[in-house]
Amino acid sequence: MRSIHILTAVCAASAVLSTSLACAAGATRATGFASTNDAGGYYLKVGEQMSAPPADSPGTTVPQPTGKTLQSQVVADLQQRFNAAADPTTHLLSLAQAKSAGWGYMVTHFKEIDQDNKGSVSFDDFLRYLKSRNGPAFRS
Repeated sequence: MRSIHILTAVCAASAVLSTSLACAAGATRATGFASTNDAGGYYLKVGEQMSAPPADSPGTTVPQPTGKTLQSQVVADLQQRFNAAADPTTHLLSLAQAKSAGWGYMVTHFKEIDQDNKGSVSFDDFLRYLKSRNGPAFRS
């Protein structure tokens, strides 16, 4: 009975890691990072760690964002990060706030972004700087 409870706990933990992992009792074959059971599912032995997620099923294609889709995703992610670090009242970000948020890129380039030397920057200032640098997400 005790081993059933342990297996259940391991299965629950694996489900949290990835819905594509399945627990299997008594399997002995191991591949590079996970083993497959007879049903084609993946499992990890107790104490093993995944070095990479399981490969997608054959024929699976994951569309990579490009063009405007990529730009929209990048801008949305940056906006969210900026808003989390910026003053909630003024919506401006100071160098100290960028440091406090651990935003190294912003800290490194703050003087270039703050062209008016105001001591704080808006999200529009940041986007203008990124576009001037012609980053991959801002190329047409």
